Amino acid sequence: WGYKIEFLLSCLSLSLGLGNIWRFPYLTYQNGGAAFLVPYVILLVVLGRPMYFLELILGQFCSSSTIKSFACVPLAQCVPMVMMYTVFLTSIYYSVISSYALAYLYYSLWKVQPWTTCNPEWTNEYCFVQGSVFKSCKEANESLLILFGRVNSTESDAVPIKNGSVVVMVPRDEFESRYRGCKNANETSMEQFFYRRFLGLSSGIAEPGGVQGDVFVALLVTWFIVFIAVCRGIRSSGKAETFGQFRTLK
Repeated sequence: WGYKIEFLLSCLSLSLGLGNIWRFPYLTYQNGGAAFLVPYVILLVVLGRPMYFLELILGQFCSSSTIKSFACVPLAQCVPMVMMYTVFLTSIYYSVISSYALAYLYYSLWKVQPWTTCNPEWTNEYCFVQGSVFKSCKEANESLLILFGRVNSTESDAVPIKNGSVVVMVPRDEFESRYRGCKNANETSMEQFFYRRFLGLSSGIAEPGGVQGDVFVALLVTWFIVFIAVCRGIRSSGKAETFGQFRTLK
């Protein structure tokens, strides 16, 4: 290592990566909040940190690469190969997240960001611009359910609306008044841009679709940056970690 700070930042990057910043809060929320932290901390102390320090100490002791560090244990010759294979696969799919950030940086430099409007080329009738003022059909339906949810209208021209499996009858004039000019929009322009324009998600695995040019270019640039960062071993990766970790903490 060129400097001690590079080694410390590399260790910090391994423990606190970009993926953990967006994934850990989500997993905590999805699995019960504080109840999730108890088994997480136990496994971290019992398995995670010991394996982390074992790999760290082994590398420092041997002062060699992953492949050569297990040369003293013939029975474990396959272990470094599996470790390298895992790192290789991780560097491929983990770069996808970084490529999204790179593409976001590119689009942010546009004079008008594409996700600020509902462009008819890639949006549908459910799109709306966040912060815009419009009457939502969903809100109109909810207001009618609050008014007539317990007392159904007995008028002959009453209109039925659904509340789950329950049908509520509301007066026609009230229905037309609240639904007049409403918009049945439930997806922001940012969501539709990301899923429909940038990713080009299909309806299912049976329709793989074509290659998304923006995603392809962003991935190529990201993989090239990763290659430049690791091509000279710790001499180049240490410098990259110094920048990358400060970016993550920021």
